[in-house]
Amino acid sequence: MTKNQHAQESTQNKDGWVKEVFPDPENDYNKVWHNKFVFQEVGNGDYISIDLSPDKYGKIIYLSHDDGEGHGYVMADSFSELLSNWAQLGFVGGEDWQWLPFCKDKTSGIDPSCSNALLWQHTIGLR
Repeated sequence: MTKNQHAQESTQNKDGWVKEVFPDPENDYNKVWHNKFVFQEVGNGDYISIDLSPDKYGKIIYLSHDDGEGHGYVMADSFSELLSNWAQLGFVGGEDWQWLPFCKDKTSGIDPSCSNALLWQHTIGLR
């Protein structure tokens, strides 16, 4: 499978979730799934996406298919910020339980300078 085919399949999978499970853009949980460009399948049924909504355009949003704690969290304000912050944490995994310890709240994004991040960086030899 080519990268392009994989990207198309990820988008189709996400669109299938929206159509079949999260169709109501007025529902608080469902609307998080709308107006997103998926660029990473996490592997557990969740996705990492870029928000295409005018008021949140470009923000990196976590989409949980099963009411995961990280659903709707802003992981970063931009793709480049995600890569920078994630790199400073040794690219911890994509599932929400793996990066949530480095977020202050639902809108703060991954913070590579929070106390958990500093401890993690020291533990894996990045500091």
